[in-house]
Amino acid sequence: MGRLLPVLIIGILALPTTAALAQPADAPANRISPAVCGNWKADPSSGAIGRWTLRQRDDGGDWMGPWDIELTSDGKFLEAGASVGVWCSQGDLVIFGFNSSPYTAYRATLSANALTGHQSWDGGGTGTFEAVRK
Repeated sequence: MGRLLPVLIIGILALPTTAALAQPADAPANRISPAVCGNWKADPSSGAIGRWTLRQRDDGGDWMGPWDIELTSDGKFLEAGASVGVWCSQGDLVIFGFNSSPYTAYRATLSANALTGHQSWDGGGTGTFEAVRK
C-alpha cells in the first residue's frame, strides 16, 4: 500500500462549523487541506513536531499501515520524506492532511508519545488512526 489514504475531516467539534473543512471538488490546485490550517497554524513549540509511525482503519475495516510520517516546525506534513500536506494545532488538538485528492485529513489528540483520533476523506469515508512517536 505504501501511501496513506488521503481524507477530509468531517464534524470536528472543536471547529465552529464543519464548513471550515469542506472544500468543493473543483477547488484550485493550491488549496490548503485541511482548510482549517489556513486559519490555525503549526505551533513551532508543539509536541506534535517530529517523526511518527501511523496506522489507520477505515470504519469496519482492518488496520492498514504502518507508514512513516513527520510533522515539521514550519507546518509541513511529510510522508516518506516528501511534503504531502500541512498540519496545524490548537492546544492538544492536531490536524493534518494531504493536499491531493481525496484529501485525507486527520484530527488527533496529542499525548506524550501518541496521536490518536479520527480520519475522513472526500467521498464521505471515515475511520480511526493512531500514530506513535519514532
